[in-house]
Amino acid sequence: MEKKKIMIITSYIEGEKDKIDELIRDTAADFIICADGGVVYAERAGITPDLIVGDFDSLGHAPKGDNVIKVPVEKDDTDLQLALSLAIENHAKEITIIGGIGGRVDHTIGNIQNIVHYSENGVEINMIDPMQSITVQRPGTRIYKGGAGMKFSAFAHTPEVTGLTYKGAYYPLNNHTITNSFPLGISNEFVDSQIEVSFKTGILIVVRTLL
Repeated sequence: MEKKKIMIITSYIEGEKDKIDELIRDTAADFIICADGGVVYAERAGITPDLIVGDFDSLGHAPKGDNVIKVPVEKDDTDLQLALSLAIENHAKEITIIGGIGGRVDHTIGNIQNIVHYSENGVEINMIDPMQSITVQRPGTRIYKGGAGMKFSAFAHTPEVTGLTYKGAYYPLNNHTITNSFPLGISNEFVDSQIEVSFKTGILIVVRTLL
């Protein structure tokens, strides 16, 4: 089965209306899932989702259609977790989550934990809005695109991330160890168009922002 690029549209997206609509339309996807009120953003951007899932407390009513999966309000998994599970079931190789950042802090922290959990089997997951992106990196090397002066932050999700090396960052690191109890990696910057990040052990949360 061919692996897919899947977009998940959440019910909370920070940013200007036109920029949100543009971001949704410009995100390449073979399959689109809306989590609860995310269907409103999809409709506004002229996008038809393949699946809509949620308890629909954010939307206020359950949409009609064969592509709708309604679940109880009292449940263990959040609507985004359900959407991520469906993305994995539909053979995702890359998942782009539109929204899920900002607003309630507990939701943002929970969403970061979600992308760590659902990327365990090698699926690349990026959570984005018009101003920022959050992703998970595991040991190895990865290139991050950006622009001169764009902010770049990296945080240890595990107790330690070892052997951390940056190339192309304003504040370089070479074979460094960072911990999840001190934010050494906050507010770095791109010198040019990309930063190369490599490390040996641990899990890294990477944030790029225009703010």
